[in-house]
Amino acid sequence: MVVVPDNNPLVLVCDDDSMQRLLIRQCLESEGMRVLEAQDGHEALELAANNNPDFVFMDVDMPGISGIETCRRLRAREESEDTPVLIVTGADDQGTIDLGFEAGATQYITKDGLATRTQ
Repeated sequence: MVVVPDNNPLVLVCDDDSMQRLLIRQCLESEGMRVLEAQDGHEALELAANNNPDFVFMDVDMPGISGIETCRRLRAREESEDTPVLIVTGADDQGTIDLGFEAGATQYITKDGLATRTQ
């Protein structure tokens, strides 16, 4: 078991797919990061408010409020207005990506990991 110091970056991973969360968690923890997991936008907003993560991975398509709306709400909080948000999407259509950037996303990646873009 890897012991992660409290001063290492804290990353919030929000995805309704538990396997996606697990894969991202394992990757981040192998790099020494601390990880919080949320299964939906409501839980992500609560965790962000209580923990102020250094970085957020946000799935776009989730039940309840979408990742795009969750990103918008995160950006409305003074504490997280500058927190990097990476939207993770199964769709690589430009409209979805543009909506993410309009909501305040910093970057996106498709779930197949083939396409990335930085704003």
